[in-house]
Amino acid sequence: MPSGRRGANARAAVAVAAKSSPSRWHEHSPRDLFKAPPQYAAAGSDSSQGPVETGSMIDQLAHRYRDLFHKTDMFSQVHGNLPDFVQDMDMDASVKDYLMAISHQNHAAYLLGNPSTRSTLLTKAINYYIVHEALKFTAVKGFEESVDMRVEELKQQVCQDTPAIIRDMLTSAMISVVEGAMKVPEFADFSKQKAHAHVMTLWQCIGPLTNDQHNVHGMAWADLAVIMSEAQNLAVDMFRHAFEYRFDFPEINEPFDPMTMINRDYFIKGDPQALKNNDNRVGLGITPIIGIRNLANQESKLVYLAEVLLLSKYIVPDDIRPTKRREFHDYFVTHLPSSSLHPDPRGPLTPFHKLPHSASVPHTGEISHSPTTFQPLVDRDTTVVRIPLRSAKHHFGAHSSRGTRPYNEDSYQAGVIDLPAFAKRPPASLTIKRTGANPAPRESRGADTASGDPQVFYFGVFDGHGGTECSTFLKDWLHEYIQDTAAAFELQSSLRQDRSGHFPLGAEPSSGALPIVQGGNSKRIEELEKILVQNWKTLVGGYFKRFVPAHFSHSGKDLTVNGDSGKGVTIEEILEYAFLRTDLEFVSAQAAKRDDDFMKVGQPMHQDDILYGPNRSRSLNIGGVNRFKGGSTASVALISTPTPMPFWHPNAPSSLLVSHVGDTRILLCSTETGQAIPVTSNHHPSSPIEASRLRRYAATFVTDSFGEERMSGLANTRSFGDVQSKRIGVSAEPEIHRIEMGPAEYSFLVLMSDGISGTLLDQEVVDIVKEARTPDQGARDVVSFATEVTREGDNATCLVVRLGGWERRLEGGLGSLGTKESREWRRQEATDPRRSRR
Repeated sequence: MPSGRRGANARAAVAVAAKSSPSRWHEHSPRDLFKAPPQYAAAGSDSSQGPVETGSMIDQLAHRYRDLFHKTDMFSQVHGNLPDFVQDMDMDASVKDYLMAISHQNHAAYLLGNPSTRSTLLTKAINYYIVHEALKFTAVKGFEESVDMRVEELKQQVCQDTPAIIRDMLTSAMISVVEGAMKVPEFADFSKQKAHAHVMTLWQCIGPLTNDQHNVHGMAWADLAVIMSEAQNLAVDMFRHAFEYRFDFPEINEPFDPMTMINRDYFIKGDPQALKNNDNRVGLGITPIIGIRNLANQESKLVYLAEVLLLSKYIVPDDIRPTKRREFHDYFVTHLPSSSLHPDPRGPLTPFHKLPHSASVPHTGEISHSPTTFQPLVDRDTTVVRIPLRSAKHHFGAHSSRGTRPYNEDSYQAGVIDLPAFAKRPPASLTIKRTGANPAPRESRGADTASGDPQVFYFGVFDGHGGTECSTFLKDWLHEYIQDTAAAFELQSSLRQDRSGHFPLGAEPSSGALPIVQGGNSKRIEELEKILVQNWKTLVGGYFKRFVPAHFSHSGKDLTVNGDSGKGVTIEEILEYAFLRTDLEFVSAQAAKRDDDFMKVGQPMHQDDILYGPNRSRSLNIGGVNRFKGGSTASVALISTPTPMPFWHPNAPSSLLVSHVGDTRILLCSTETGQAIPVTSNHHPSSPIEASRLRRYAATFVTDSFGEERMSGLANTRSFGDVQSKRIGVSAEPEIHRIEMGPAEYSFLVLMSDGISGTLLDQEVVDIVKEARTPDQGARDVVSFATEVTREGDNATCLVVRLGGWERRLEGGLGSLGTKESREWRRQEATDPRRSRR
């Protein structure tokens, strides 16, 4: 799961009215150091040399890339300064942000402080800017509006299935337009101004790393100007050919691959294949992997291997150094309950206990008690066992069916997540140890986790559309993102206890004001949240340009009333960050891939630019080999208790936190009234809140033949994935609700996909579960009834979780009789052979 962002300074608009600088190498510069190596001799770029073969053109560009990156390396060796702790500490914050963005937030400090790697970091800083800001195919963009419009028009006409003759005509016309713009006398000044603007912006980021920080002598500035001028000319020439270019910087902690990387580490050397076999990782990608693809014949060629530093065990950043791994378990731990066959000893041992004859010892009379009374017994109270959650049919049940669909796109997850407790702290009356009070029986208490907190349970249902790739990814990884976010935010438990395991006497119980602020690293939280929001703006744009997450502390609209939000973090903030981060990883991985050729027939060749800006992300092994255009909805429920007593015990209070995206559904059953209480709402275009949120970005809302309102062909306005609809606001912003559940206040919890909620009423679902003997049977009965009476035959998945009021589930209201007659009528209608079925 790679992470990274581009520095803000690398994208800022820069005025070009600054003082001009020399446009040639300074006469005192060591010119020989900047010459390209013999094997990388740069080829000329003059287009007047006559027609050149495609292979020769690609080779020329490859030589120029090597020459350019060789010069940036020489620049760093000649003009780079040595580490200075005081000056580095006083370095401008924008420079630090840029250096951390191109390397790693914890790795940059080591690279700066080591003389052997400081110049390498400077090289990466220049190369990163060149690739992301200077080497663009649209180097002529902004020179003349008519040229921009004509080029864009031609690009949209180059399709995958366009005949070769027509494609050559279109690409030739595009090249003619670009070259025509370059022949205009004013274009030379435009290109120089653009190159000068690049120098000014880049100098703000790397100036403190040079031996002329304030540009007094002008030597480093002049040499940098020549490099940027060459990069600008190379960008112009790149756009003269019908090629597609990919620049991929290896990510930190990525496995070393000798097929695409070259080791430049001075401390870790060896045979490239041996480095790979030893599982060496990338510490810094200095130059990118460059591939060129000819759009005319679809041939691709790898023209440049990335130069990397390897990740030494001495410089591993703190947040990726192996520590205690946070683990998600599909089981829960509890004390072994007593039974009539194995009763727990509640008093002193008696002489009636008999040992086997072989272990008996004669009584000598020297002591008043029998020796058998001193034999230690294994107390079942101290025995803790693991119980697989999916096997605990009296506590949890799950069932799924594909219906009449060819395959099942639903998935679900259940287990114990490694999170600090977020439950509301119980009142002092429940936590004060009273003298003479009998302890609660062990069978009514669960076991603490390794951190000392009660276990936090995790339940999730995911309804995929367009395939199983996204729903399966959420099933396997969403809980990991939540755990990693809590660790990165340094989330602390809401149950602050003293060393004796009790709450301080002077501490007040948590008030009813929500959300509850827990301890966390505020500075790091603010930094991570800003990075995430900026990544969404950079990668997608559109709706996300003005996107403000509701629960983010640095810019969110959610102001807590239970303390200062700047002093900690809420669990709602953790979940929103984790959801958005998960979606960003999935979307960026799909954006880095190519569509299946059969899916691209009739589509513009440059439809890859569906996201904001050119695609330069590395392709991740997420969502399959080809780009996955589908997505998934998700509903997640977390349950935390203030004491080790499990949430299903009748005397246990607990906190339920629901995070929801799309049209999956979560219900609670009230023990007192027997009514179904929906905890989530459907994110459909028909929702007034969703319609107002997206109206300015979505051009049309249409109603399909089934009467369902859709936006851009989608029934859901929030989901994971759906990469082509992100810009209009189909986001994974979760709807989050927190419910404080009193002892036995609710009977059970139901999570289901829209194959059930779209067919059955909420009360029907609840009444079916009431009639079941166990939650497992209840889940099966709900899915069976839904698939029996449905007209659509959609996938159906149901999870039933036992709560404290389970034994009284039939007492409230009408029990299960409220919908029994209507359910019987629906079953008869569905099974009537005389009734026509679709």
